[in-house]
Amino acid sequence: AERLEAERLAAEKAEAERLEAERLEAERSRGPAPVQFSFWCAAGSVSLAGSFNGWDSQASPMQREGDHWTLSLPLSPGVYQYKYVVDGDWRVSPDHPTQVDSDGNTNNCIEVKE
Repeated sequence: AERLEAERLAAEKAEAERLEAERLEAERSRGPAPVQFSFWCAAGSVSLAGSFNGWDSQASPMQREGDHWTLSLPLSPGVYQYKYVVDGDWRVSPDHPTQVDSDGNTNNCIEVKE
């Protein structure tokens, strides 16, 4: 009876591990998760430039709702630095964490977790 109980427990554990592996694989196969960026300012245009788009000031234009600018970007897990480009001027948001890069520039930063 003990052997049967041990076999049953081993089978349950193996099934739980299989289900967890399937769940993790499904999560990975969904791809990068959407990350929301938000910036408040009166401006004609705002875009997001950072390590996720080669610091291209025109690659990620933000959408405007009054003085509220938003953008959703699919980002894989990792740490990214970025700035807001407001009417051509590169700015850091005081509302988000910052980091100083190897060139001495202060940038906003975000860590995308799995």
